[in-house]
Amino acid sequence: MDILMQVGLRMKEIRQTRGLTQAALAEACGLSRGYVCEIEAGRRNISTATLGRILAALEVSPREFFALDAFADDQPGAESL
Repeated sequence: MDILMQVGLRMKEIRQTRGLTQAALAEACGLSRGYVCEIEAGRRNISTATLGRILAALEVSPREFFALDAFADDQPGAESL
């Protein structure tokens, strides 16, 4: 699994845990719902500035977002980066 997909899936996981829709997250960080959808699907390579806005809207630190267990290479389908 590539890094874009891992970031997207992690973002989706946290968004759903927080009880947010894609539309609500998009509004909170000034993005379109379609853009959020494409990030979660691993089809968008976002800037660190955009990632920062998303993390702020999700109320999660970079450390929590990039937790080692969330990005472990031994997850099913994961490839070494």
